[in-house]
Amino acid sequence: MRLSVMLLLFASACAPSHEDVVGPYTGEARRYVIDEIRVPMSNSDARTFAADLNGDGVADNGLGGAIAFLASQDNVTSHGNDMIRVGVIASSVIVTADDLTTDDAVSVRYLATDDDDTAIEVGGRFVDGAFEPNRTAWTHVPGAATVRVPVFVDADPTTVRLDAVEIELEPDDSGYWATVRGVVADPIAAAYPGLKQMVEERPYDHPYMLEMLDFNPRDGVVTLDEVSNSSIVASLLAPDGTYRGTKGASFAFKAHLTACAEGSCQTPQPSCFDRVLDGTETHLDCGGNCRGCTEGASCTVAGDCESRDCTDGVCGPPSCVNGLRDGTETAVDCGGTCAAKCGTGMGCRRDGDCSSGQCGEPCEGFLCGGDGWSEDTCR
Repeated sequence: MRLSVMLLLFASACAPSHEDVVGPYTGEARRYVIDEIRVPMSNSDARTFAADLNGDGVADNGLGGAIAFLASQDNVTSHGNDMIRVGVIASSVIVTADDLTTDDAVSVRYLATDDDDTAIEVGGRFVDGAFEPNRTAWTHVPGAATVRVPVFVDADPTTVRLDAVEIELEPDDSGYWATVRGVVADPIAAAYPGLKQMVEERPYDHPYMLEMLDFNPRDGVVTLDEVSNSSIVASLLAPDGTYRGTKGASFAFKAHLTACAEGSCQTPQPSCFDRVLDGTETHLDCGGNCRGCTEGASCTVAGDCESRDCTDGVCGPPSCVNGLRDGTETAVDCGGTCAAKCGTGMGCRRDGDCSSGQCGEPCEGFLCGGDGWSEDTCR
């Protein structure tokens, strides 16, 4: 009996102890704007950003892995910083501390916008200039945040509510790199607006995603029911655990912070992928000096349209006889939904695009690359 008690006391003494930092938080509340966001673009990124959020010894970043997979299929935007520079993403972080080098009671809040009142502070400490947060795996006072992150191509930023949040800050020459981690309770609902916008705005650029998501009925409109009932989406966005009482999908990304007392402290730089109608564009991110616009978009001249058809200020539909590669075509005026099949050496995505009935080497649909279709040539 005495030996059992001694072993229990020894085990308790050796077990790691965690002490929540709960304030009071004093000192200056310093504002930092987010001037760069990095979502995982590869499995390596997803693993690097991850941490054990529920204490099971496994690093968690389920949604990061899903985004990395979508990036391999060319469905994740690389233009998040363009959105930041024009204010489409205007997020900030508030750090309250007496000392930014060593301080035992520090709070960090992540704000989606300046008027965001939904953030719950993350407590922690500054140690040698780096912020070490209360860890999601053991804290009794987890943080929470609404974040706006650039995910889908041809879509607005995705707005996500993160629970069970921890935020690390590592200093650099111009501010901090933040690693933000948390849990999304309903990942399909969070992803749906971006998926819908991506597929519906430029359907010919995402033919396989359209085919996969728009199936009941096939009407060019992607509904939440269709996305929820997609087996591939359900697999990618499935909850991967329970974190501080919240069942959901883990997510981690990085953001760079620069000190800025008010405003954005950045000079707007319009681009063709910033989700704002600017520059010479005739429609959102197309026309003028940008890529051609799809059917139904506003235009001024034929060159504003992919189809080279601008009638009464509106882009016309793609055609299988206009001498251009547009719509679902895999080469000029053939393949895709066109009646004409493509000849040997011409572009293809599927066997049905080719007059020979063979497009490259055999390929398994969604895993082929390039939006799930193989980019190859007819044999």
